Amino acid sequence: MNIKKISFDKDSKERRLDRKIKEKILEGDERGVELLIDHYGSFIKSIVLKKIGNRRDYSEECINDIYLSIWKNIGMFDENRNSLKNWIAGVARYKSIDYMRKIYREAVKEDLDSFKNLGQYDPEILKMEADIGGEVARFLEDLSSEEKKIITDLYINEISISSLAELLNMDKKSLYNKIYYIKEKLRKKRGY
Repeated sequence: MNIKKISFDKDSKERRLDRKIKEKILEGDERGVELLIDHYGSFIKSIVLKKIGNRRDYSEECINDIYLSIWKNIGMFDENRNSLKNWIAGVARYKSIDYMRKIYREAVKEDLDSFKNLGQYDPEILKMEADIGGEVARFLEDLSSEEKKIITDLYINEISISSLAELLNMDKKSLYNKIYYIKEKLRKKRGY
């Protein structure tokens, strides 16, 4: 019986392509973005469509924002911690969540009166709310209850830094330091 050993190439074709994409983008070479689009464009589009649906204006704008974010932040990608595909998936997911919030806010502003008249929300908006809530909960799951409260109050409830500092009996500088620490903690945990 002849057993064939399977070896995993640490320098696979995909890893080499990922490095090339990163290098080109870091050099400011637009061919890096072309490679990114050719290799990961469908993947990015599928994440966006899954999160925000086929809202053409929003999905195209979101995809463009994802490419811009990758362009600006590619230096934060560390191939020793994550694959480029997983890193891109994280960027795409969180950009899509931002767009879900934007769509939700615009829908609520536009149709507030009709929602009151109907006595219920649009099922699509309820689904978006649930999706956003679930994504936010997964994103914040590694934080302490105090850290979750700070992030929730600041970014979801949109409480100002001054008001939040007062609520927490902290000076603004301490709160800024705490927020920085929380963001760093999230970045490290998520590989950004």
